[in-house]
Amino acid sequence: MENKTYKNYVRSDERGCITYGFTEAFEQPQDADILHNEHGARHFQLCFADGSLSEPNPPLTDAWGVLLYRLVDGFAQLRSPEELEADRLPPDSVETKYTERERIDYVEGWMEGSGYEPS
Repeated sequence: MENKTYKNYVRSDERGCITYGFTEAFEQPQDADILHNEHGARHFQLCFADGSLSEPNPPLTDAWGVLLYRLVDGFAQLRSPEELEADRLPPDSVETKYTERERIDYVEGWMEGSGYEPS
């Protein structure tokens, strides 16, 4: 029995950072989508220049929402620590319309109303 393969696609931003990945098993490509692997698995995987593949459906961002990979000659490449750090916003630069006290009150109110009991 022959294994079925699926085309894997990526979307990237203006810097070449990979913003989205999928396979034709679940979604049809749009005009700007880039064919990343013509003979891929059913679940999306990143392809690296050394021929290795990522885990199925890998995270494309870190805990701060910073894009982890870029496309280089059609292959995924992990961005450098310096690039990742440059994309992170310092915590005090993020504007919020709520004060810290308002955020604490909201969380405490939610915890009381939810029946949550800290251990």
